[in-house]
Amino acid sequence: MKGKAVNTKTGMLMALILGLGCSHASPMAEEPGVQATIAGPEVSTTQGILVVTGVQVTTAFPPGCTSTPCLKPGSGRQMLILWLAPKVGGNLEAISSWIQKAFSSVTLSATSGTTTQGTAAGLAAHRLFMLFVPPAEETSWMLSWPNNAPFALPPPS
Repeated sequence: MKGKAVNTKTGMLMALILGLGCSHASPMAEEPGVQATIAGPEVSTTQGILVVTGVQVTTAFPPGCTSTPCLKPGSGRQMLILWLAPKVGGNLEAISSWIQKAFSSVTLSATSGTTTQGTAAGLAAHRLFMLFVPPAEETSWMLSWPNNAPFALPPPS
């Protein structure tokens, strides 16, 4: 299996999607111990410092997935993927296991005041991710991660 996600509602579907290989490979953090090469906001965790290496808004997860089944947002929603990498290296499998337990305590807040909790997290194409499904009209966000100061996310790519 190429990736993992844990959520009682989406975990089975996510495991199937990631197992089908619908996601695109990335050169970043492909092997355990690889560290972030893109500077971005950082969060301090019990697994070390994680760097936000990208923010992506998409209509399907994994991004670019066109075969069935792909995870799609509901009406009036969009999918926001937060891509992460360890700042100073680390085992991606271990960090993925940890992030799968921690993602539901991370909150995405839009400038309008709406908040969304993490929906899924894990590894996709050897990259750490956290998935949110905020309202479609939102375009800028603050991220609140426990034991870290809230910070603005970079614009989606």
